[in-house]
Amino acid sequence: MECKDGVCYLKPKGGAEQLQLAEFGRGSDGSVTLEWRPRDAGAKYQVDVREEGAEEWRTLSDKVATPFLRKKTLKTKASFRVRAANADGSWGPFSDPVELEPNPEGSVMAAPTAGTPTGQDDGKFAVMISWPALAGAERFAVDMRAAQSADSFAWKQLSDSLKGNSVRKKNLDAGEYVFRYRVYKDGAWSQVSAPSATVVTVPTHDSFMQLLGGPQATLLRGKERVPASAALAGKIVLFYFSAGWCGPCRQQTGMMMPWYNQAKAEGLPVEVVLISADRDAGGFTQYYEGTPMPWLALPFQASEREQLMGRFQVSGIPKLTVFAPNGAMLSDNAAGSPLSSATVRSWMSRCGM
Repeated sequence: MECKDGVCYLKPKGGAEQLQLAEFGRGSDGSVTLEWRPRDAGAKYQVDVREEGAEEWRTLSDKVATPFLRKKTLKTKASFRVRAANADGSWGPFSDPVELEPNPEGSVMAAPTAGTPTGQDDGKFAVMISWPALAGAERFAVDMRAAQSADSFAWKQLSDSLKGNSVRKKNLDAGEYVFRYRVYKDGAWSQVSAPSATVVTVPTHDSFMQLLGGPQATLLRGKERVPASAALAGKIVLFYFSAGWCGPCRQQTGMMMPWYNQAKAEGLPVEVVLISADRDAGGFTQYYEGTPMPWLALPFQASEREQLMGRFQVSGIPKLTVFAPNGAMLSDNAAGSPLSSATVRSWMSRCGM
């Protein structure tokens, strides 16, 4: 474990990891977007390019803070590579190069349009995807993938035999998705379209409760078990990923306790759930009960604890993820930010509470 700049990393940030680089999509303006699986929170990346005929690599940027980069124009064939900075400031190895061809003029089609997701009775979601009608088109193919997800890097084809210019995708889990399409015309498939805007499906309270083990799940308040659904219903919920061995976490806990107690004294609808990253049950008990923390905690033995760490890509702690009462994410990480009753009221305003 390593702690630096107020974050304790759950995985060593060594220099041996090689990133995987890929093309995410192309815009109808001739741009191309590259992507790679993210490293740790706050990681910095360097992206290089080598145009056809050039002997040397040229750095596009060594201060990229997100796991993707948009190249505005691609006029000639070019190769790209990326690497990530290590915790000590040194650079890790470059990815394998990815070679891209420029777009023939007018070859990239406009992005499809995604409608507003609607909920299904089973807690999943459906969304309508549409694209322009194209003269002479015989059929269409539509692909989808999770947006910027370390778990789902590849595109998945939904269908390659669509006759119309829209399709309804059902049974989506809560998450973020993008879509693209191709057209079959004159005996050949076109290049893929530019990707759609990101579609965000928001869980209902019931499906949000599945994250904690379902409608019968229980949480700890001190040494007592309480029903999770009743404890969280109608409230702003903060998942607090933390551990007693982590110095920045202990500091965050000390900052949060007076804020939490004041919010409760004012009757504000907010609740915190500790998701422990302690090494064992004893460490969890010492941290949670020994502090003692006034908020809820997911039991250390619950299988959902590790699942939540993976689902929300927790690579560094403390992490404080904020949710609306219906499960919509309000903040991926509020750790380190000032917390006050006014903060809670701002979250409430965003939820229409």
